[in-house]
Amino acid sequence: MSGHADLNSTLIDAVENGDPAKVYRAIELGADAAIITPAHIPPQQETDEHYEIMRYLFSVGTEVNFAGFDEGILMTFSAYRGQLRYLRLYLEAGADINLAQPMNGVTGLHVAVQHNLPDVVRLFLENGASVDQACHEDAPTTDPGHVYGETALHFAAAGADWVIIETLLAHGADRSAKSSRGETPLDYAVRNHRSPDVQQLLS
Repeated sequence: MSGHADLNSTLIDAVENGDPAKVYRAIELGADAAIITPAHIPPQQETDEHYEIMRYLFSVGTEVNFAGFDEGILMTFSAYRGQLRYLRLYLEAGADINLAQPMNGVTGLHVAVQHNLPDVVRLFLENGASVDQACHEDAPTTDPGHVYGETALHFAAAGADWVIIETLLAHGADRSAKSSRGETPLDYAVRNHRSPDVQQLLS
């Protein structure tokens, strides 16, 4: 048992340090790829080595849809960083495009909109993201903050560029969707002093 635990520890270290050879060797010797979670995978390290490690791990049992880590899921981590290559890798590995962070219901689409990343928004929508999926009704975020049942259009109305609002609407976003506090995207736009043109677009 201790030998197996040591192999798993070696695997975790190799993943965190971006060492493909050690990752392959640990798996060959019996390490369990299923122990690797978003807590161990550093997608901020945009090296070819980390990319190859992740692709390999998904092929041998690492769960791309792991949602037991409070701070986030792979899709939201890479959406935040605008990592299109990683997001495509996750989708190829079977990622659920609508998977949400368990503590607050925030999806990758929400994150991409909130951080004003039009290319990432398009990737999510073109791959079937639910445009009107709402966050949890009253839940904390990690930035810190709170969500109140908002859709991606609520987030866009609060501060995203015009092109993101248009993209969401073109994919059927509901202008009349209400947050858990009874507010529409237009209410968010007004409260955040968005331009008359943006407010008109959301009317």
